[in-house]
Amino acid sequence: SLAIVTFPPSLSSVGERAFCGCSALSEVSIPPSVKSAGRGCLSWCSTLTKVTLPSSVHEVADYFLSGCSSLTQISIPPTVTAIGGYSFCGCRSLAEISIPESVRLIGESAFAYCESLVRISMPPFVSSLGSYAFYECSSLRLVSLPQSLTSVGCCTFSRCRSLEQISIPDSVRSIGYHAFADCTALSHVSMPLSLDFVHEDAFHGCPLLEPAAAPLSARELKFCREVESIFEPDRKNYKITTLKWLSNDDQTFY
Repeated sequence: SLAIVTFPPSLSSVGERAFCGCSALSEVSIPPSVKSAGRGCLSWCSTLTKVTLPSSVHEVADYFLSGCSSLTQISIPPTVTAIGGYSFCGCRSLAEISIPESVRLIGESAFAYCESLVRISMPPFVSSLGSYAFYECSSLRLVSLPQSLTSVGCCTFSRCRSLEQISIPDSVRSIGYHAFADCTALSHVSMPLSLDFVHEDAFHGCPLLEPAAAPLSARELKFCREVESIFEPDRKNYKITTLKWLSNDDQTFY
């Protein structure tokens, strides 16, 4: 089995699935001559622990390290603007990752099933988070969302069972289907006045929110300074509790 890779200094690209399934490969440093690393080129390398990308690369390709269950270190250069779909999906040993400020897009399921990931700080200019981007990151406790984000999509943080609180930035207009579903430790949700819509199942299966967030209209949110918790006692009558009103007096709204 292939255990060591030495790249020629003239290499300009690594092809799709070039090293896919190389189960003995433990460390890869891609040389600065490389401008693109293809889709899935290092996927399913089960003993791969460390990967270094050069500053000549501007995108982390789809499925780049998907299924690399032993990966603990990845160096992403400040030239990267997009992290592709499924790029780190199933990297179960990855406990931390530094996403450079140059990144604008994080693709679908990019970090799904990263079970050891504890915290994630989004770069300040990320405008798009793909569906399922952090799905079932079961150790994820701390998430910082940027002011550039306009929506939280389908299942983005679903099944993040260690996530205790989330603050939605003012830039977000909508929270989609199952965005935070089955986040069983989630007890505090802070929402801005700018929100136009929260899907009725956005917080489905969050028992500490009793048990799921109700859909809110822009009109309802305009009365509130901050929504601390929302719950739906049944399917017919929505209730919103513990609001911070514009007067700064805590009240209950029915």
